[in-house]
Amino acid sequence: MKNVLFIITHDVGRVLGSYGNKTIKTPVTDSLARAGVRFENHFCQWPLCGPSRANLFSGLRPMTTRRFDNTPFFAGFRKNAPAGFASLPEHFRNSGYDTFGAGWVYHDAVDGPSWSRGFYEPGPEPGPLPDWAEGWLDEEFFEWKAPESRELIRRRLEEQKRLGTTRENFRTLAGRRSALGPPVERAEVSDDAYYDGKVTRRMCDFIESFKGGRPLFLAVGFVAPHTPFRAPAKYWDLYRRQDLVLPEHDSWPAGSDDYMIGDSEPAQYYTTFGYAKPWRADREQSRELLHGHYATISYIDALTGELIQSLKNAGLYNDTLIVFTADHGYHEGEHGYWGKHNLWDKSLQVPLIIVDPDRPGPRAVARLTEHVDVFPSLCALAGLEKPGFLEGEDFTRIVDGDPVPEWKDIAISHRCPMWHDRLKAYAMADSIRTAEYRYTEYLDASGKCAGEELYNYASDPRERENAAYRSSSHRIKEDLRGELHRRMGKR
Repeated sequence: MKNVLFIITHDVGRVLGSYGNKTIKTPVTDSLARAGVRFENHFCQWPLCGPSRANLFSGLRPMTTRRFDNTPFFAGFRKNAPAGFASLPEHFRNSGYDTFGAGWVYHDAVDGPSWSRGFYEPGPEPGPLPDWAEGWLDEEFFEWKAPESRELIRRRLEEQKRLGTTRENFRTLAGRRSALGPPVERAEVSDDAYYDGKVTRRMCDFIESFKGGRPLFLAVGFVAPHTPFRAPAKYWDLYRRQDLVLPEHDSWPAGSDDYMIGDSEPAQYYTTFGYAKPWRADREQSRELLHGHYATISYIDALTGELIQSLKNAGLYNDTLIVFTADHGYHEGEHGYWGKHNLWDKSLQVPLIIVDPDRPGPRAVARLTEHVDVFPSLCALAGLEKPGFLEGEDFTRIVDGDPVPEWKDIAISHRCPMWHDRLKAYAMADSIRTAEYRYTEYLDASGKCAGEELYNYASDPRERENAAYRSSSHRIKEDLRGELHRRMGKR
């Protein structure tokens, strides 16, 4: 039986070197792509951490899981889950595997049934808080390591006190966001100083000290590519900021309403008003953010290399399935936007690389695949029986090069407004992606259409224009809407 190492990261689209990015430094994941399978048109089902991970690790679509935000999920879901339900690692555990997880895997409370060997998550930084923070800030604020970052936090907190903010008000979500550290951090620290370094060290120790005779299912979750972008200095120094190229298209799509763009996450670090006001990165901020995002991706790429080396040190590499993916995509300044809180393509495009000892690479899969397909496909790759409740499809057939004419030709995704969305102009949005088009329907609380988007990627790959209201697009729009409704069981 093959071992499994499942690596998932926050907020990384298809921007790795193996996906054609000639600027970013990702030698480890590039080597994984050469050794395995690179999925070129893989999509998530929800552009938010919690719902996407629930979808990925349950093998169920969001309209089945009903997890639409980041509140804890698995414990409550199990009470009314489909018959025979087991999470992805739990199914491997039930099939004779030892399972161990570390880091930001589920975006949830620790799910006991999933992990036979427990779960590791680094706690807040130990030690007393400085006098100016005592009673106001907890240790999580000191995930920022650089002195200048902590000085900014101090100044922001002192300003809130000066303005008359009470400790009770400061403890609200909005209040805490008024004293956050900077959006990026370059710190002269070791790899182990940050959360992801601690996670990697713990997983490497587990791999190299494991003495059991059963196969392993290991899950590692990285957080660094999520704002704020914090990484050791050596990864920042891989890039010269003046050489980084920002996206050419930095305007909203013509014909799209303001509410369709969603809130931009860096606002809560560049400002003290959080999400309460409109915010848009200027060119200098965009270069800073791109530099930070690349640095954090290079950081987790290097940590992935440590995990691979531990497998080799333990003599497990040649018998291990390796999966590298992200919860969802991310805009790096496209449309002038930073984040993923919308249903545009960059928010939903996801890297997926799988190394299978029985299927040497390099291989590339151009057909459409979805996060919901990963669970059944890993079962097939590992030789396990697939649970009957799964809603995805086994993509090993297209990995092996079979023509498979009946393979899916669409991907479905969804979004609803979050608590921080300033413009809550719809209740739910459903989106259908084909090889050439994306159609999105925004629904009000009664289920009626409140807005639409249509993009033709053959003629408009950068989503410059929402073509939903063009008369020439009427037929394709109606065809896509009908297919979307059919797939979702609507009339």
